[in-house]
Amino acid sequence: VSQSRYYEAYLKNEHDKVKAAPLGDKNLFMIIKKHLDKITNIYGQEMPMWSDTLRLAGRFDCIAEYNGEISVIDFKSARSEKRKSDIANYFQQACAYAHMWVERTGQKKLPQTVILVACDNGIDQEFIEDSKNAREGLRKAIDLFWSKNDFEEIQERIKHEIANETVKLG
Repeated sequence: VSQSRYYEAYLKNEHDKVKAAPLGDKNLFMIIKKHLDKITNIYGQEMPMWSDTLRLAGRFDCIAEYNGEISVIDFKSARSEKRKSDIANYFQQACAYAHMWVERTGQKKLPQTVILVACDNGIDQEFIEDSKNAREGLRKAIDLFWSKNDFEEIQERIKHEIANETVKLG
């Protein structure tokens, strides 16, 4: 079960869900709570998103204002602290969601990326980046992916999954 569900419950003011969480999950929640309190004006949580230009789809954790700036916010948990150089793939994923957000909403500027990490050793980490900084790595990862996969088959599978999600969301 994803730790981020407790963060999302807190952001939705569903505090009873957080109180009912197992002790280990509550501990991770308390580590990251001060960062959750910087989140305002939530545009979406755990929503499906896609990009026709990137040929990607996924589900982001949160898009909201973080310290007053629209942001793609990704929640992570880890055994111990991460170095920024160790989480390039997190930034690439958030950059993809930022691109998808712009493509879907028509917004002109890519949101910033915020990666929040709660570590089992009691450390919290906050990484804030301009989403554009991960574009090169994202482009390389996408090129590598599509060089190894059949686009038409995957595209049909994604369309089917999006249609199912749309039906579930009403």
